[in-house]
Amino acid sequence: MLAPRMLGVLLCSYYGLASAVLQLSLDSIPSCAVNCMIQALPETSCSVADQACLCADPKFSAAVEPCVRSLCTIRESLAATNATWSHCGFPYSDETTKIRWVSSVVTVCASIFMGMRLTTKVTKLSAWGADDTVAVVAFAVIIGLYAESFYFAEAGLGKDIWALPDYEITHFLKLLFILEFFYLIGLAVIKASILFFFLKIFPDRRFRRILWIVQILNMLVCLSFVILCFAQCHPFTHFWTGWDGEHEGKCVDLNKIGLSHVALNIVLDICMLTLPVTQIYKLQMDKKKKIGVIAMFQVGIFLTVVSILRIRTMSDFATSLNVTADSVAVVLWAYVEMGVGIVVACMPNAWQLLKMLPSKVTQLTTTVTSNISSSVNRTRSNSQAFADRPAKMSIAETISYRSDSVGVASASSSRRPSDNDDMKVGLAL
Repeated sequence: MLAPRMLGVLLCSYYGLASAVLQLSLDSIPSCAVNCMIQALPETSCSVADQACLCADPKFSAAVEPCVRSLCTIRESLAATNATWSHCGFPYSDETTKIRWVSSVVTVCASIFMGMRLTTKVTKLSAWGADDTVAVVAFAVIIGLYAESFYFAEAGLGKDIWALPDYEITHFLKLLFILEFFYLIGLAVIKASILFFFLKIFPDRRFRRILWIVQILNMLVCLSFVILCFAQCHPFTHFWTGWDGEHEGKCVDLNKIGLSHVALNIVLDICMLTLPVTQIYKLQMDKKKKIGVIAMFQVGIFLTVVSILRIRTMSDFATSLNVTADSVAVVLWAYVEMGVGIVVACMPNAWQLLKMLPSKVTQLTTTVTSNISSSVNRTRSNSQAFADRPAKMSIAETISYRSDSVGVASASSSRRPSDNDDMKVGLAL
């Protein structure tokens, strides 16, 4: 599979090897590459002592390449390339941070929309159905792929293949195989969830038959390519062991398989975009509402756009000599496609929740305001009652005093308070 590509990896990387012969220890360069560099010296106009010139001379590189193809193994070619990169000061690729950021953002967006979908179920805004079960499976797949993205970064994704140890190249290709398998499953499950949702909301019998046909086609596409995933190499372990050209086995053209899968999925996407429009158009509703509903369903066009963009990255990957670095776009677009698929599948529930949110917020605000007002009124009432209490006591005492002052002053000063006096105070209170 990758062996023919690796044999030509020096096409763009053998600048400055003559200078390396003169200035580096011969232990850092395979002997086959040393012989090729010596033979290519007459082809360059650079002085042997001019390292910068030799590092930048494409004629020298072009003279070395055919020799290395015929004399060096893939492992030797990678070792010589790494020595050249180091000695000439060429920049090494490292997109580890980009991989982690993109995969994290995609997963967070998918999680938000999945959370909104589950919220509508918990709050009973909509009933649980087959589309929800399948969507949960799809979300589990994308969470698994997110976890794999960190292993991918550690295994060399985004780095130059000649800078990696042999075991990391093998590990990288194993992870690429796992990604391919779960990508096929996840994408099919997302489409199945959307189709099950259509089956739940559209009652027309003829239309439902068409939906089931598309659903079956979706499953057949998934099953066919899963089988191809395991049958593309013989033995299938040759997918990750055949890169060095030292293991027996063969693989079919992987890029043709990938491009075929993308093309079929674009056809399915177009069908899924047009089918609901035919039903919504027949509904008896306001024109503006109809346009709004159609627009919501057409969000799925983003999934088609991502698939088209992924075709371009796969075409570039097909001609790559530096597969670990040049596969970043392919892998990240696969993550993005899965994330966008989750968002599209959850969009109707998210829209339902957002429509209910203003009324719920208004209701909650009214309830809170009413409770606060009642509490404030009770507090004011209690405060007024306590404020009035001393004033009433003063009036009672005044009445009592005046009643006592009628008659002889000496007698009133000598007698004890009567029961009538206590009664007056009590009535005042």
